[in-house]
Amino acid sequence: EDGEARHRTPHVNHGHAKLALIVSNCKEFNAGEVRRALDVGARAGHQTRWLTTQGYTVTSIDVEQLFSECQVVNADERLPFGDAEFDLVWCSEVIEHLRDPAFSLNELRR
Repeated sequence: EDGEARHRTPHVNHGHAKLALIVSNCKEFNAGEVRRALDVGARAGHQTRWLTTQGYTVTSIDVEQLFSECQVVNADERLPFGDAEFDLVWCSEVIEHLRDPAFSLNELRR
């Protein structure tokens, strides 16, 4: 495929497509009810910004701070949040980098 053909192909953000599906399957919220999301491995904040457009108040975490709203948190350790603090957890391209994925997944579930 030549370079020109690649430029004519529309860009599809599969992460947002998957996220839209996940968000659409979440519980229904009453008008004015706060919807809280945790973005694990937020990197530059693309999913954080998208979740915000969907009405979520987002807490973003990563091992390094790549944007000002991101908190530096190591997902290999106990997360500094209470049980059931979030309505939705977004975690993409992270699990394969964890020392103990089972531990971290248990943390995300609580």
